[in-house]
Amino acid sequence: MGWGTTHRRYGNISGITPPQMNAEPEPAAVEFEFPSLYKWPPFFTLQTHAASREKQYAAWSQMIRDYCRAHKKFVVNVNDDSRSALFTNASINRALPTPSIVQLLEQLVSEGYAEWEGTDKEQCLLYWRKPVEWADMIAQRVSDCGFAGEVVTVHEMMHGDFSSGTELAEMDRRVLVRALEILQDKGKATIFGLDGEEEDEDAGVKFF
Repeated sequence: MGWGTTHRRYGNISGITPPQMNAEPEPAAVEFEFPSLYKWPPFFTLQTHAASREKQYAAWSQMIRDYCRAHKKFVVNVNDDSRSALFTNASINRALPTPSIVQLLEQLVSEGYAEWEGTDKEQCLLYWRKPVEWADMIAQRVSDCGFAGEVVTVHEMMHGDFSSGTELAEMDRRVLVRALEILQDKGKATIFGLDGEEEDEDAGVKFF
């Protein structure tokens, strides 16, 4: 479903269909078009009515994940990103307040699409694919390309032939580790030489 029908994809808040406008592409290496809701001022104020707020949460959740996927963005910093186009639409002079950003990220955490880094809730890992989905993608790549029984370094998985031409390429190391741990728990991989999530050139994975 394209962005032209975003009011259906993102939900109809308060029973009101926002005006249809031509979405503007985000000036970035990967083209991204914001949904029409992004140009609707009330979208930037979280609703108090429970049912309306639930629809609004769903719309923001989808948009944040789509935006991060298009930009291969794996980390959201509450303070830094509050000034970015993700949460601020300068063309209509609207910005989502910081407390509302935290609320939305909390919603993403509850849905399994994000994970706070630290207890201060200033920054989170953003899973535009859940770790289990990344794990499934890695397992499929192993099967398709004959990596079963092979040892692949974590660095090669992010920057080498293993991930070339796929969404696995250049992914965040911490997200990759989460996915590899899932495969290890399922008996489909063994991780070695990995000291937590720190960079380690000897860290690798053997796939089964």
